[in-house]
Amino acid sequence: MSQQTSTTEDETPTQPTTNSPTALPKPFWVGLAFALAAFVVHLSSTSTSGVNGVVVECSYMDYFALLAAVAVAVCAVAVAKAAFARHNPWSKIARPTRGLLFGASAVLLVFAVVHVLRGLGMLGGPC
Repeated sequence: MSQQTSTTEDETPTQPTTNSPTALPKPFWVGLAFALAAFVVHLSSTSTSGVNGVVVECSYMDYFALLAAVAVAVCAVAVAKAAFARHNPWSKIARPTRGLLFGASAVLLVFAVVHVLRGLGMLGGPC
């Protein structure tokens, strides 16, 4: 991965940037852990009602998927917010580029939407 360093017009250095995924902030990794855990852990309820042995109504909710969607969305906002944070121009530690931060935030938001749909039973539910 490449690092880019530059200076401003008055020769003040700017903090180097990188496209390395290892430079992503902790909220991304926490959000990714929640997103992946929600595919494995389930806290769900299913209710059905039938007439003469035929199912006429079915309801399914996965509460952990809904909780994970909220947590992942909060982490996505935190990652996007990091793109606008002020950085120390004298620091030699490379920070992720804005494109990388926005891309990581978009990935988390997609996971959040998927988990909302899963939690409401619209995607992958038994009904």
